[in-house]
Amino acid sequence: MDEKQFNFSEMQKNRKLIRKRKIIRRTLNIICSIVLVLSIILTGGMGYYIFGLSNVKINAQGTDSDSYEDLYKSNNSGVSYILVAGLCPPEEGGKLTDTLIVACLDHDKKTLNFLQIPRDLYIGDEDGSIYGGGKINAVYGSPRSGETGINALRRVISNYLGIPLDHYVLFNIPAFINVIDALGGLTINITNSTGIDIMDYNTKVHHRVGPGWVTLKGSLATGFIRKRTGVSDGYYRGDADRVQSQQLAYVALAKKLKNMSVSQMYKVATNCFNEISTDIPLNDILGYALEVKGMSMDSMGVYAVPGQYCSYHGYSVYSVHKQNYIDIYNKNLNPYGKPLTDDSIMIYEYYRTVGESFDPSDEVSGGTLASIEGEKKQ
Repeated sequence: MDEKQFNFSEMQKNRKLIRKRKIIRRTLNIICSIVLVLSIILTGGMGYYIFGLSNVKINAQGTDSDSYEDLYKSNNSGVSYILVAGLCPPEEGGKLTDTLIVACLDHDKKTLNFLQIPRDLYIGDEDGSIYGGGKINAVYGSPRSGETGINALRRVISNYLGIPLDHYVLFNIPAFINVIDALGGLTINITNSTGIDIMDYNTKVHHRVGPGWVTLKGSLATGFIRKRTGVSDGYYRGDADRVQSQQLAYVALAKKLKNMSVSQMYKVATNCFNEISTDIPLNDILGYALEVKGMSMDSMGVYAVPGQYCSYHGYSVYSVHKQNYIDIYNKNLNPYGKPLTDDSIMIYEYYRTVGESFDPSDEVSGGTLASIEGEKKQ
């Protein structure tokens, strides 16, 4: 009798433990989705993902051989730098990075700033022309022997732009469609008086959208944030216009996500995908979630690498404005590190090599999400 009572008691305890674990697992899924939405998804620009915890692949990219140098990481625990890279669609090869963003999460000041890196940024041919056209978007698909693509990208960004990178998030762009649809669409204000032409990613059909407030379904939202041509639509700067469109997407998503309840966010998080990989430890993901969840639009900012387009070796490339970049980085993304200087980064102003003068017209202004919201009437 006593033994049966004991066993029954143990069974009750086990049931409670299993129930508690399920609650914890559900909570972890919710918190994980919050951080992926507000820090990783917002930084991703074109590949916004919401995942359940079990679908996030940790260290899926593997490690390099022992012959390579250590990756450059922050030496201050008060800040974390996360590289977010989105690969181009499979039909375009899936090896070029269509989106490159660095997130700087200041744990002490409770701020989150993003740096957008144009895909056409010219870095040269440091390893004997292994990068197609010398552009940074070709680095991931051209690692050295024994080196992973993501670590090749981290190394080049650190060497050329001087940014320590503690973690990475890698995703595939098409999942953006599913997530935006799960969120009910992307609501933006089209300010061009005649609207703009957007291609539906799924059907490849072009639609005239706007002017005024519109809500784009996932396939049209994908077309919007990838759009970079159309003079009649006000798009005449290539990647610079694409970067600006992504900033509007940041604002729209931040507004929507900040207004969502936890239950709504969990419902979206159940639409799990497996196209994301990261080396962020799960405990850190949970910590990031708690930090980002409490931030306001004034505490999050987005900036772009300044520069201009020029023709170099027969390619249209984006050449950095080095001092302007250094100023932006030191002011907004370097809270505790040694100030960046001209001599501390490898990137070169190639527009000077071809004899062009400084032209700031291709630069995209940045600021807090609150200021961009007001400036762009979002």
